[in-house]
Amino acid sequence: MEPSAASEPRIPFPTPVLRFQDQPRACPYLPEQIALMPLVYPMSRLDGAEFDSYLEAGRRRSSSFLYHTSCPNCTQCHPVRIPVRDLVWTASMKRVLRRGDKEIETVVGLPIVDEQRVQLFNKHRSLRSLGKEGEWDSLDDYEQGFVESCCDTIELSYWKGTDLIGVSIVDCGRFSVSAVYTYFDPDFARFSPGTYSILKQLDWTQSTGKTYLYLGMYVEGNAHLRYKGRFVPQERFIANRWERFEEPIDWTDRSGSYSPHRSS
Repeated sequence: MEPSAASEPRIPFPTPVLRFQDQPRACPYLPEQIALMPLVYPMSRLDGAEFDSYLEAGRRRSSSFLYHTSCPNCTQCHPVRIPVRDLVWTASMKRVLRRGDKEIETVVGLPIVDEQRVQLFNKHRSLRSLGKEGEWDSLDDYEQGFVESCCDTIELSYWKGTDLIGVSIVDCGRFSVSAVYTYFDPDFARFSPGTYSILKQLDWTQSTGKTYLYLGMYVEGNAHLRYKGRFVPQERFIANRWERFEEPIDWTDRSGSYSPHRSS
C-alpha cells in the first residue's frame, strides 16, 4: 500500500523520481513488527544540495534508491545525525582514536570492488551473525549494494600495514556525510574497529567543513543500534522534525567495540 501524502517527508529540492510501492515484511530491526519502506529512484544524479535535502527529510540511500520508514503499527525508527562541531569527545573516545591513529592508516577515495573487500565483508558478517548461514555476497552484490549510487559516495579504508582491517562506505552532500555501512576484521578487536571507524568518520566530516554526520536509524528497542545514542549532542527525526538530545543513553560497551551494522 502506498503511504499517504501526510506520511511522506517533504523534500525541499524535489528531483524527478520513480516511486515504488513496498510490500509488508518482517522488520529487520524489531522482528515482532511489520515494516514498510517505500522507495524512490532519482531520475538523475543528485548534487550535494539535493542529497542534503533528502537526508534532512529523513531519507536513506540503498544502492541507487532512497527510502524511509512508513510502518503501519510502529514509529520507533528515528534517523539520527550528529552536529560534528558540537560533539562531546569523551575520554574513552579519545583513547580509541589515539590508539588507532598510532598504527592504522586511513585512506579516503572512491569505493573499490575487489576480492579483498568482499572477503572481509563476508567474514565480518559471518562472524558477527549478520546474515543467514551460507549466504555470501559476491563482487556483483557488493557493487550493487554499495558502489552503485545516486549521489557522491566515497570509501574510508583502514589499514594496518598491508592488512585491510575495515571499510566505511559513506555518502556525501554539500553539508552532510551519511554513513551507509561499516565492516571490519574482528581479529583486530584490540583497536575497537567499530568505534574507531565512527570516530574517523566524525573527524573526517568535521575536517571537510561539513555540518552533520548521519548515522542511520536509532531504534530504542534494538540493542545493535542503541550504541548511536552515546554520541551527543545528537538530533533524531521524530514526527517529521529534528529533535535535539543532549544526554547520552545509559549504555555500556563491555567489549570495547561497537557493532555498527548497516547504518540504515
